[in-house]
Amino acid sequence: MQKSLSIFIILFLFQSVGFSQNALEKGKDLFRRAETSDTVQMELYREAAAQIEEYLLVDSLNAEAHYFLGYAYDRISLPTMNYLVTLDMEYLRKSIFHF
Repeated sequence: MQKSLSIFIILFLFQSVGFSQNALEKGKDLFRRAETSDTVQMELYREAAAQIEEYLLVDSLNAEAHYFLGYAYDRISLPTMNYLVTLDMEYLRKSIFHF
């Protein structure tokens, strides 16, 4: 019985890590799609941030996730210099925290 329970727990943990890793990869992909778009894609940056935030709930020490989340927040706060008059300080502060 103990052996079955141990195997179940190990499989559950691997599944959780695999699922969360997918959240990180999806967030990075969304971020890259937003970066390579010809127009500002605020919604993609927000979706990327949400995916990476979800990942960080499982692995809060992942430096790559913090980097991409900070970068997404940076783009949300100021996508281009054309948006300087609408600078969102809340996202800018969040960005600084993750860098």
